[in-house]
Amino acid sequence: GSYVLRLEVVTDQQTRSDDVRVEVRAALAEGTGSLTREVWFNRSYQSLTEFQASDEFPNHPHIVDSLPGLRGPTDWSSKYGTRVTGWLHAPRSGDYTFYLTGDDEAEFRISADDTPGKLDLACRVPSPTRATDWFDFPEQKSHAVPLEAGKRYFVELLHRELWSRDHFQVAWTIGQDRLPEVIAGSYFAPSQDAPDYREEVTHYAYAGPDRVYYWPHDEAYLSGSIQKIRSSDSSVTTRWVQVSGPAATLTDADHLEATVNFLREGRYVFKLTALSEGVDHSDEV
Repeated sequence: GSYVLRLEVVTDQQTRSDDVRVEVRAALAEGTGSLTREVWFNRSYQSLTEFQASDEFPNHPHIVDSLPGLRGPTDWSSKYGTRVTGWLHAPRSGDYTFYLTGDDEAEFRISADDTPGKLDLACRVPSPTRATDWFDFPEQKSHAVPLEAGKRYFVELLHRELWSRDHFQVAWTIGQDRLPEVIAGSYFAPSQDAPDYREEVTHYAYAGPDRVYYWPHDEAYLSGSIQKIRSSDSSVTTRWVQVSGPAATLTDADHLEATVNFLREGRYVFKLTALSEGVDHSDEV
């Protein structure tokens, strides 16, 4: 719809006003509104090259959720790596220039089409910047990238953090625009379905990697972990439960390390939940 908003300034002598018109159009494509974020915790990566070379990247993140735009949380945690992926839908045809800020280090890539196979580095942050310091380093600004309305382009952001003041965000200018504007989630579609990022979560549960056994292997040890976010001092409780599969016996289900005994072969799913101050986070194995 179309909206008209009016600002009025009233003094003792007179009233002045001005109007601004806002148009909210239909979604650019079905499913737009967020991007997929993957995080690897407790990793002291010294460079993004080291991050990408790790055995866990890119298939074994500790958490997966959805961000409402190409902006990460600020002062969120320490010693972690982030990968954000999705599809960018160009609102109109033209030349786009991308800008990146981050702490400690970040890179933004965009593909020539909707596949990750043609990703090309657009801009990077070689050293920490403040959130809106778009021009500290020449590498923060991309060359002009021609995009076509009605098409989608795969994008990827990589980010690493050691200690404090962590953040990242990507902005753009289109055509003759001069001021970088952070790209809203309405221009993106996520690369996979995932729950929304929740700012209130202070402890994240990680149930560990999936695994395969062969019968008569009838016992397994579930070894989870909890990642504390920011400087929260709140207490946390944990609990394992079986979500699906044939009946199995769980021992020490209220500990991070639990034992499960299988009665027969099958596909089993177990969930680890962390609860702190009434807010929970879960992960499955």
